[in-house]
Amino acid sequence: MIEETLWLVPGRVIVFRITGRPGLAGLKECDNLAIKMIAREGQPPFVNIIYDLRMADEPELSLMNMNNMRKNINPEAHKGWTIIVTPKPNPIMESIVSILSQVLRVRLCVIKDYEEALRFLFEVDATLPPMPANTAP
Repeated sequence: MIEETLWLVPGRVIVFRITGRPGLAGLKECDNLAIKMIAREGQPPFVNIIYDLRMADEPELSLMNMNNMRKNINPEAHKGWTIIVTPKPNPIMESIVSILSQVLRVRLCVIKDYEEALRFLFEVDATLPPMPANTAP
């Protein structure tokens, strides 16, 4: 279930805060919302997405679900990073993410800490403005 959706950086970084047990339906809901947000407010050169799963139960993630999470996003509008923040990533999830990022040539990673994810994103995407002072979850 999507608890909160916001533009951390307007037009550039979307954050989905998710609770409960995210499965394929939850991922599709995020996809659909991201597509709409990017179409309305997305800004060049690309949009980054953070899935904040810190308050979620262990997600039902499989190779198929992870692939579905990425395939609906317009590749022309979304060439940025997709970061999954989860305090206890399991080895299967990390393997799936690694395989997908290589096979699909997408920027996808799992990071354990929200603040660490933000630091990573603002370091690797030089096109972003300075990190906002208020990034509290």
